Amino acid sequence: MIRQFLRGVFLFAILSSYQADAGLVTVNNVSDNTAWTHPTYGSGTQEYDARSLTFTNCAGLLVSSLQFQVQLTGVYDDSPALDLDGDGTIDWVMSQDDWYAAVGSGNYQPWVDATPLNISVEVTRTGTTVNATWDGTAGTPGVGATPGFDNVSGLTLQSLGFGVNGLVPNNSFTTNQIRFGNLNQTGPSGHGMTFILPESSINVSSTPEPNSLALALLGGIGCLCRRRRNQREQSATKTHQQRSRFQRHQ
Repeated sequence: MIRQFLRGVFLFAILSSYQADAGLVTVNNVSDNTAWTHPTYGSGTQEYDARSLTFTNCAGLLVSSLQFQVQLTGVYDDSPALDLDGDGTIDWVMSQDDWYAAVGSGNYQPWVDATPLNISVEVTRTGTTVNATWDGTAGTPGVGATPGFDNVSGLTLQSLGFGVNGLVPNNSFTTNQIRFGNLNQTGPSGHGMTFILPESSINVSSTPEPNSLALALLGGIGCLCRRRRNQREQSATKTHQQRSRFQRHQ
């Protein structure tokens, strides 16, 4: 049990420093430019890219939060969308009109250049937050004439396939698909859309949580070490005193 606890601390240190280099978390390219449909929003060809994460040799690790970014380059129309848990239901849309309300219609032109668009996602044990910026200006879903929506707050690490409290259930654990794509509000859809999930932007914040017995054992080991050290010191003192008395008698 002590060995398992110390292994968890070791894994935490590696994951906290840099997961991709440690080889413990990898990004899987599930699909690119896959057509999806959404019956209540958009028209034309609408596509998404899908990624998943694989945790290797991390069984028993407790993940408290998972953060990643999606940067869009190339061109697309019109509205970025997210299906966080890959169940076929779109959970988040920042519509073209939402962006117009944030940065102005003359500034938001992803069908010309999508480079300024950045989406940051944090998934925790209790919920999810998504923050999107266009050239540094934050946007809010649902404020435009044709509004998007934000339904991700109730999605947690368990929605991605983790166990209770963010538990990594086995040594070769792969999350559900994370789907990012575009929904076209009007007119033809753009193509050549590229979603980027750099490995360096996938951060896992984890704290091993040993049970009380493990902590008690650790405390017991510390007490035992102190007791043995004290015994050695007392024995050395006693020997020194005996030698001193023997020398005086001589």
